[in-house]
Amino acid sequence: LTISETENLIGYTEWAADAFMNRQLTSKITGSLGGSAGYIDVAGDSQVYERPLTRFHYALTGKVELDASAGAEWRQFHHDDSTTLTPVFGIGAAYHPFEGTTLTLEARRRDEISGALTNQDYTTTSVSLGVRQRVFDRLHLSFTGSYDNRDYHSVDPAFPAVRRDDIYTLRAELEMSLVRHFTVNVFYQYEKDDTNIPDRRFTDNQVGIQGTWKL
Repeated sequence: LTISETENLIGYTEWAADAFMNRQLTSKITGSLGGSAGYIDVAGDSQVYERPLTRFHYALTGKVELDASAGAEWRQFHHDDSTTLTPVFGIGAAYHPFEGTTLTLEARRRDEISGALTNQDYTTTSVSLGVRQRVFDRLHLSFTGSYDNRDYHSVDPAFPAVRRDDIYTLRAELEMSLVRHFTVNVFYQYEKDDTNIPDRRFTDNQVGIQGTWKL
């Protein structure tokens, strides 16, 4: 259950469930069949989606791992009984060239609810590249860069969609393990939105701290 309520954006409530059956295909490959289904209540309207997926985890070597998923999403809209079909995927690769060093590459495509535009969703296609380095026994430093394309589409013919966003993000993070179960993260993040709507373009700088307790 996800509930999103904000002062200036469009809120929504989403109920969703995931179910997968996993099988060890070889000593290096694990395969999964399953998917997701959900119901979304947004701006007085409703959407229902079904998302069948196939997933694979492939341990290429002791230093390289690959995760991939692919499928499709059917989404139905209550107000006009229409249905959309969107291909979705996710790919993630991790490489450990040295002890304490991890390089990651991720790409994915999915549909999301728009929090800014009424009666519109968007298809987001993103790619990110990151590096995480252990500096000392309890100290890790990471850098991540990502690009996200958001292509808006209308869920109601009365509200045509014309917006497209190109979002660039850079993030630096320092993680410290203070005790066995508690870590603190300090981060700086720069974000730029190069949308085709001139008065909606922005750049943003964020600094934050986060604490995590793991049992």
